[in-house]
Amino acid sequence: MKSFLSIDDQIQRLQQRNVIISNTEIAKQYLTLNNYYNVINSCARDFLRKDTISDEYLDGTTFEEIIAIHKFENELKHDILEYLLLIEKHLKSTIAHVFCSKHSDLYACLSKDSYNFNQSNMLNIAKTIEILAKNITEQINQKIPNPIKHYAKDHQDVPMYVLINELTFGNVVYLFKIMQHAERAEIINIFNSIMCENLDDSSSKIFPNDFDKMLDNLLNLRNTTAHNSSLFTFKCRGNISYIKSLHSRFNIAANAPKQDLYNIIITFACFLPKNDFKKLYNSILKRCKRLNQKLHTISPNQIYIKLGFPIGFY
Repeated sequence: MKSFLSIDDQIQRLQQRNVIISNTEIAKQYLTLNNYYNVINSCARDFLRKDTISDEYLDGTTFEEIIAIHKFENELKHDILEYLLLIEKHLKSTIAHVFCSKHSDLYACLSKDSYNFNQSNMLNIAKTIEILAKNITEQINQKIPNPIKHYAKDHQDVPMYVLINELTFGNVVYLFKIMQHAERAEIINIFNSIMCENLDDSSSKIFPNDFDKMLDNLLNLRNTTAHNSSLFTFKCRGNISYIKSLHSRFNIAANAPKQDLYNIIITFACFLPKNDFKKLYNSILKRCKRLNQKLHTISPNQIYIKLGFPIGFY
């Protein structure tokens, strides 16, 4: 088991490993507030010397450069999470609208007949209905007033457009997957039109299987950012199919892997209105440009490659 290192020990260890620390007090404070493991183990790997088996860093490596990468990663997480929350809002609103337009029975959200009920979906539907029922029960049992409690008492119903606000992003993704085919298609078409607007290409088309994978990837990325896990090691599970209008716009080849961060970020174009997607993309570009100005010992491309960003992405 590795022995505990005090902040002073951590500073000394970095200096012994060839890291230049111009202001030890600032370095101590930064490591105290941000965790040595998250800062050094995650953001300093590219500074390690490749020509030796020792754990020394390259000549000229500064603590300020390591901090710059750590701050860059945190800023990326902030941007990504901000727009993932917006995507979640859009998805919830769209699902609720389409579902309620097709199902007017009381507590339709708790009926298996409201979903694509078949043998392969049976358990998933039962599990989802159980989650929905649990959410309703918990809100009704709350002592303080809330929308679900109000609707259940005054209207003897909890429509999807009220319940949807209490669901997690994961709940919503699984809910979408069990919806009836026609409703899924209607929702996909709504987001498909957003992608067409972003790409200025009315012929763009998202297929249901790829849309499901996109949602899985967004959920995976949301969990990564929300739990403060490293973006530099992020790989999503779903490798979506090549969508020519989308991937060619961002110079991604048909046979290239599509599981890194950059490939997930470009799928935001399928969920965010044009101005929002442009704001996100430009914000990331600005952060890359700022990082480029702060790195001197290594090329910023070493960082961008790990994220799947194109060479010279700044």
